[in-house]
Amino acid sequence: MLQVTGKVRFKCRACLVGLVLLAGITGCTAGTGFQVIEHNIIVSEYTTDAAQSVAVVKGIARNTGAWPLEDCGVSVTFYDFEGNKLDVYSSSCRRLEPGETWNFSVELRGQEAWKVGKYSISTFSK
Repeated sequence: MLQVTGKVRFKCRACLVGLVLLAGITGCTAGTGFQVIEHNIIVSEYTTDAAQSVAVVKGIARNTGAWPLEDCGVSVTFYDFEGNKLDVYSSSCRRLEPGETWNFSVELRGQEAWKVGKYSISTFSK
């Protein structure tokens, strides 16, 4: 499992406040030839009638092995700035051929998503 932290950049526009954590491009491998080769997170808070926020981790994973992978994916654990676990969400891909890449996106939505300060990514496959 790879824990990622990054630089913080603030962005303000009308009713949208965004927090972007830029992480270094570091691989994450499950030992099966499945590797996350790129990832980042964007945390946004929308201030409308009902406060809502979203944290989105986007990235690219590659099958670095010699065989196709079935039911592979990533799990993202979201933490606040103090390291307290907020939640875990996953995204999966049905089949990934050798050398093939997969663009993934994992979201945490709700009134508490703006609290995300760190995240970790783990991979899985059959």
